[in-house]
Amino acid sequence: MNIPAGVEIKDGVLRKCPQHFAGHLEIPEGVHAISMEAFLDCKKLTCVHIPTGCRSIGPSAFAGCSSLGKVHVPAGCISVAEDAFYGCSSLENIHIPDECWRIERQAFQGCSSLTNFHVPDKCVSIEAAAFYECAALTSIHIPDECRTVGSQAFMECRALADIHLPDSCEKISEWLLAGCGALHRVTLPAMCTEICGRAFYNCKSLDNVYIPETVKTIGIDCFAGCERLDHAFVPPECSYVKSSFPKSCHIFRSPTEYRTHLARILVEERENDSVDVVGMQKPQPEHAVDSRGGRCI
Repeated sequence: MNIPAGVEIKDGVLRKCPQHFAGHLEIPEGVHAISMEAFLDCKKLTCVHIPTGCRSIGPSAFAGCSSLGKVHVPAGCISVAEDAFYGCSSLENIHIPDECWRIERQAFQGCSSLTNFHVPDKCVSIEAAAFYECAALTSIHIPDECRTVGSQAFMECRALADIHLPDSCEKISEWLLAGCGALHRVTLPAMCTEICGRAFYNCKSLDNVYIPETVKTIGIDCFAGCERLDHAFVPPECSYVKSSFPKSCHIFRSPTEYRTHLARILVEERENDSVDVVGMQKPQPEHAVDSRGGRCI
């Protein structure tokens, strides 16, 4: 094996890389595991290629590698360990294989340059604070196989505008999406029975919420700080406290009334869209179709 100077490998385990190592590292074939804290605070490491056959990346393996921009994790690696890429603030692109079934706590916390991430289809668990403060992350799709998403998993992902929560999730954990200021709409899992405290705290762009009828409990301050949330549907049998929602939010307990309310808002928005800022009717394009009579005007 061609081992870079200072890199310690023993019995197929990469145990240590010197903190002064700079640039790209091609980990040699034959390495089947990367030890805990092996690359801790290697602040000049910019890119790493992990060889086929490596099945284990230990806790805090790349924590604090603030210049690391790209990582390829090979097929066969079945989990991303706790704190594995904690504080990798330059990480923009990482490939995680489909075999990976668990993303452990704080695995990508503070990866503030990570813009997108593909959660493997076989992943069944995303643990607490796994993507905490991934400030550039714009969207994420959690596969249907995933049954557990831990507390604070996406907290302070301030650019996150779109998230898919699978129907298999029965509980929305504490602080799950708190501080996600760009999130304006979310579809809650059909099998959800509990939304824990402060799950959507300070989601300032969230403008409407429909709580599935399976939900029985909404925790304290769940939607507190959601400044634009002015209406929400809460099932009749669901219990909540006043602080769960902003004071200005109108709570509907009847799904029919809620849908009627939304339909009225939609009509008003369409009417307002046809009027310009000074209240004058917007000019219609030539040969436009009048939807009321189906004729050209």
